[in-house]
Amino acid sequence: MAKKLIEIVCKCNISRSPVAESVAKRFLQDFGASAEYGVISSGVSVDKITHTDYTLSEFQDALKVGDKIGYLNLQTTNLIRNLSEQSEGKEFQRIKKEIVNYFVARELEQRKKTLMELGFHDPLKKSQNQTVHRDDVVAICPVDSYCYEKVAGLYSSPGQSPIIEILSSMASGKPGDEIIFDNSPNSLKEFEANYKKGIKKVIHDTQKAIENLITQGI
Repeated sequence: MAKKLIEIVCKCNISRSPVAESVAKRFLQDFGASAEYGVISSGVSVDKITHTDYTLSEFQDALKVGDKIGYLNLQTTNLIRNLSEQSEGKEFQRIKKEIVNYFVARELEQRKKTLMELGFHDPLKKSQNQTVHRDDVVAICPVDSYCYEKVAGLYSSPGQSPIIEILSSMASGKPGDEIIFDNSPNSLKEFEANYKKGIKKVIHDTQKAIENLITQGI
């Protein structure tokens, strides 16, 4: 018999949802429910990353924050500044891809560092998957309201729909409870502290959310 699938969704399927997926799998094993339930994760903006579907304005906004907190290296800073001098074409797309790859690599480094500090050593998935409509999931837990709206849109047509509830709200029972990273930190230290706080909440809330889903008998 096929397992009942629970899907956890964040924006890029790099930090919050892969960590939550790993936590949930370990919890299911410890809870004795791994034979009945499975967990997957995805991101609503994975295709945007893959196709570097970002505007010049979005890159410039990232440059402002990155410069302020010392997040970017000189090469990436110059690439973003040079984008405005390029016309749409192969070179423009190449530069965009190089910038996006840098940001992905930096987030993976930050994830690794944070998980080591938290003593979290369970394996994480190595790929990123775009969130799509699926017929084999019984529940979907987006990590924040932005992802919730994207997921709800995928299942807006009439027909059988899975349970869709924000992960932290499922854990705490409090509407509006979500896991978000501060997009406007004042320093690298503040950014890293906020990131660590968010990952700690992912680990804590995932266990409770999965437990609540199982006890509801989904």
